[in-house]
Formats: sequence, C-alpha cells, structure tokens
Amino acid sequence: MRRKYRSLRYYDNLTKYNTVTEKLTLAFKILRGEGFVARKNYLCCQTCAGYALATKVSEMPDVKRTKVKGVVYYHNQDNNSFQNTGEVRLAYGPLDTKEYGTVGLPDVEVGKAVCDALKAVGLAWEWNGSGNTRILVKLPEPEPLDNGVNI
Repeated sequence: MRRKYRSLRYYDNLTKYNTVTEKLTLAFKILRGEGFVARKNYLCCQTCAGYALATKVSEMPDVKRTKVKGVVYYHNQDNNSFQNTGEVRLAYGPLDTKEYGTVGLPDVEVGKAVCDALKAVGLAWEWNGSGNTRILVKLPEPEPLDNGVNI
C-alpha cells in the first residue's frame, strides 16, 4: 500500500514539474519578445552558459545586439536539481562581452523583468531584489488528498 502512495506522489510531482516547465517556457518566450536572451537547461554550468551567451551576443550584428536587454537562463545542473527538489534558480543580468563591454540593463532591472514574466504566467518565485542573488522558482505546494492528509 505504501508503494502506491509513493507512485501517486511521484506522478503528482512529475505532472507539476511538467506544468512548471511549460510555464517557464511561456515566461521565457515573453522575455525573448521583450529583447532578452532566454535559455532553459543551457549547457552544463553557470560559468559555461554565461560565457557562451556572452559570446553569442558578441557575434550578433550590431542592429540586433543593441536591442538585447539582458539574459535569463538556467543550466543543466539547475535542471537536475529542479527535477529532484522542485526548485530552479534562474541566473539573469546583463552580459559582459570582451569586445562590446556590458550589454543589457543593470541586474536589478533584468531581475524585475524576469519576475514580471514569471508572475504573468502564474509561477511563484522568491527574490530579494538584489542583483547578487538568483531568482528561485518553486513547484506548487502539494494539494491535500481527499482525506486532508498530504503524502
């Protein structure tokens, strides 16, 4: 009997994970439409992802690059954690490029835009408003079973 509850919990979390992933996709689509570079499950770690994104922006034509407002992403390590814990931390901010210097808005402005997009698609998030901390997106809390007991 206990195994049945674990299976129900697993599928409930998987469904919520997929729902949150779909909503993140929508939020990132909104951000891309507003001039942000947005990537999900992008490369292995924050260092590699940040470098690769800065390089991509550096290689953009001037007309396109000047429209970039910043970046938001999470990488493969974040995605693995997301699947295990139900939480994902988003990295965000301007891009520091070798050739063009800083491209995009200041950290806090990018963070506010990311939070606005998350709110627009119905995702819960936590952020202290500092450009030095990542934005935390969580799975919704489990709903009680009919008998009022969470598993």
